Amino acid sequence: MIDRRYESGKSFVMYSKEEFEAARRTDMVTFLESHEGFSFKSSGGWYIGIEHDSLKINPDRYTWHWYSRDLYGKGAIDWLCKVDGYDFKEAVSRLIGNASIRARGGEGI
Repeated sequence: MIDRRYESGKSFVMYSKEEFEAARRTDMVTFLESHEGFSFKSSGGWYIGIEHDSLKINPDRYTWHWYSRDLYGKGAIDWLCKVDGYDFKEAVSRLIGNASIRARGGEGI
């Protein structure tokens, strides 16, 4: 991640392709267990929230749907933006800065 500034003084962040891909591939179950404190049970290839049984995660497609709140998305970036109110840049920065969360496939973020 590179933080740069325009001549006007505004800053922008550049991520490498690898950093962005690692953030995009964040394991949703692990992320929500550590970030939100949720627990999940496995059922037919899906993970279903124990505290919120309308929250369902498809780990193979990186998708989630929280039916009771009519929220859905693809991956942890969408979760941070739609549920927690982060903007895209903040969400990616949070994910690549959190080494305790692993991407599917074992690489650290």
